[in-house]
Amino acid sequence: MTLLEFKKWAKSRGWQEDNYGHLHKEIDGTKDRLRIGSISVRYERQITINGQNEWQRIASGYYKSLSVAEDGRIKGLTK
Repeated sequence: MTLLEFKKWAKSRGWQEDNYGHLHKEIDGTKDRLRIGSISVRYERQITINGQNEWQRIASGYYKSLSVAEDGRIKGLTK
């Protein structure tokens, strides 16, 4: 999978691109982000620690290791 293929997949699933090129989506009341890099992506969730919002990494992976499963979900993200 390439960066462009990944972005196309994410946008088709309702993710919105911000000014920095990262993708955001609110899922079950929590803010999630796909932090886009040149060779990899990080799936992060916003949490509050001591009154400050921080992004916590949930999973990440290199584009070359990612693929779309039969059910439409991404395979290859690891913790």
